[in-house]
Amino acid sequence: MVTNSPSHRNQKKTPKAGPDLACERAAAATSLEGALIVGLDEAGRGPLAGPVVAGAVAVAPALLRGHALPPAKAALWEGILALVNDSKRMSAPKREHACALLREGARQKLLWFGVGAASVAEIGSLNIAQASYKAMGRALAALLRQAHGGLAGGNEPILGALLVDGLVAPSFAGHEQVPVTAFKGGDGRCITIAAASILAKVTRDRAMAKLARLPHCAPYGWARNAAYPTKEHLAALAQWGATAHHRPTFAPVRAALASQHSRPAKGVQPL
Repeated sequence: MVTNSPSHRNQKKTPKAGPDLACERAAAATSLEGALIVGLDEAGRGPLAGPVVAGAVAVAPALLRGHALPPAKAALWEGILALVNDSKRMSAPKREHACALLREGARQKLLWFGVGAASVAEIGSLNIAQASYKAMGRALAALLRQAHGGLAGGNEPILGALLVDGLVAPSFAGHEQVPVTAFKGGDGRCITIAAASILAKVTRDRAMAKLARLPHCAPYGWARNAAYPTKEHLAALAQWGATAHHRPTFAPVRAALASQHSRPAKGVQPL
């Protein structure tokens, strides 16, 4: 775990079978009462094409304090806790189901969420790490817009802490004073990071499946491989070259671009 805030440096790692609220409650204990503890994660660092997408999730402060819920809301919340996990460990149908539960949780004001993305152009100009943080910042902004007016009494949302998956605790523009803690394997430890990973993954997979329906993108199999460098995708890249949706700074795409510039076009829309 890495943090850019002294108040979070001495958190102890405790073994967990899956993500729970321990990380969020530890952060809430050192934050203002009612402040939001937001988990952030991304999907799409490794693919050769398409945007990188990030999710942000905050659980209602009352839930972090253990307040009782009406039976229907309690059942929904228990369903969310039981299903949400690191998105990489979940099947696509389970991710879709979890995404639906999270959206219903937001409608019931059990949580707030936001989704943001960074484009292929931004990945190329910034690098994939910085583009991921930009996507996280946009997801955070979307969450705060959703939470605005949704808190008790219509209060303005206050950020108490940001939890991210990984080894680096980035700083987010406009929120430089908010403590950020990075958890190695955070999507398997912290429920808000896990939920954010699901929202990001489902959103990105849907976007890539939509792109895959375009005639010039059909050969790459993005509905199946989400543009990761699978054998199918690499073979199509070698045969057909790169599209405008490919990331030109990624090595296999650079190689395909160099090759296609030296041979006649085969009908796939080039970059």
